[in-house]
Amino acid sequence: MLIPGFGQGGVTVPRTLLSFLGTSSYLECCYNFQGSEVKTRYIQAALAQTVCSSWGPEDRILIFCTKTALESNWNSLTDSNGKTHPGLEDSLKSLDLPVKVEQITVPDGKSTAEIWDIFNCITESVKAGDSLTLDVTHAFRYLPMLLLTATSYARVLKRADVEAIYYGALEALGSPDAVRELPVKERKVPVFDLTEFVTLMDWSQAVDRFITAGDGNSLSEVAKREIKRSKESPSPPPGDIRPHLGKLPEALKNFADVMGTCRGPHIPKSAATLKECISALEHSDSPRVLLPLLSRINAELSQFGKTAIGDFVEAAKWCAKHNLIQQGYTILQEGLISYFLAACGYKHCKYQLSCRQLVNQAAFKIYYNEKDGKKGKVRPPVISNPEEQETYNALVELMQGCKPLVETHVKLGGSRNDLNHAGMNNNPTSAVKIRNNLNRIIKRVEECLISQ
Repeated sequence: MLIPGFGQGGVTVPRTLLSFLGTSSYLECCYNFQGSEVKTRYIQAALAQTVCSSWGPEDRILIFCTKTALESNWNSLTDSNGKTHPGLEDSLKSLDLPVKVEQITVPDGKSTAEIWDIFNCITESVKAGDSLTLDVTHAFRYLPMLLLTATSYARVLKRADVEAIYYGALEALGSPDAVRELPVKERKVPVFDLTEFVTLMDWSQAVDRFITAGDGNSLSEVAKREIKRSKESPSPPPGDIRPHLGKLPEALKNFADVMGTCRGPHIPKSAATLKECISALEHSDSPRVLLPLLSRINAELSQFGKTAIGDFVEAAKWCAKHNLIQQGYTILQEGLISYFLAACGYKHCKYQLSCRQLVNQAAFKIYYNEKDGKKGKVRPPVISNPEEQETYNALVELMQGCKPLVETHVKLGGSRNDLNHAGMNNNPTSAVKIRNNLNRIIKRVEECLISQ
């Protein structure tokens, strides 16, 4: 979410206040909001005088009302005593703000078709890139839900954003009759800022996307946005998570990038860093409602950090779950190569291409000789370097004792090769089988490692 009124590069972002006007006879009250007190019959006028006071001619105040509300509260009325009461239209005009004010007539909503008409009125009124402020004070019955749904739709369709949601809580003063008996100066109506509930929806959707699709970008952007809001807010609300977000956006993005680009050496650290960030949030004074969401992320990462090969297996599981099939095959096989080298004492050369190639050569010798029952059918490679020959011999000796894992490694390589060449061979494996085989191979690798 950009700073209200400004986009990237200083481009102006249009700001829009959306509000429904009802049919009730509204009492004059003193609306208390952001340290200010505004005396008016209309919450919309109070918001215009505070929230919209710095808005310009490119910004808008949109008032949705039925024909009855138009007559009751938009237009000025003369009571039985001959006294004229300004309607909302005149109340807004009297503020002399440069912002545009538009009244939009909507149906009563007495049928499903009319409710859809209201929905369409809302979404069609939102412009591309709008920064929206919602007033739900007089949104009758289902209208708050409809307004939130319509603006959520506009956020996707038109890249609009919800900057704030406000509610003027007249009922906090007592029953309507009791409030009517109070002097105007005692009708101090609190205006509640409900924006944090939209933020919670954003967190929920972003966490779900991270868990179900493996995409950390949405969660990273939500966290970045909240950090930015924290810097701009003079007084964060109690239990505000934003000061504790720290490096979470970077950790999320890095973890997703590491998985998506198969950066094997960085898997342990990226997972550990993300776990540390989540754990720090869980132990901060984060809102209780956010803790279950954070716990879901931590549960997804709980098996990382136990063993080196374990991290590669968990990474392959992550990839399989999130449709990163090719990455899963690549990470799992490269993890096994590192495992074989470390297991026979050659951990120091696990990043040397020549050593890694020796693992495959040794595996081919063990697997194909065992498969065909003809010892020596696969000839050993010609190795001129004495140290590499020693490494090869050690690998062959090691693999003699873990033939099931060697077999799995070789078959894994076949599927990986099929993927890397986009199935451009005479007998390509089907997409469904490629996907299913990854999960089967991961399970087999785990079984082999447990039995070692």
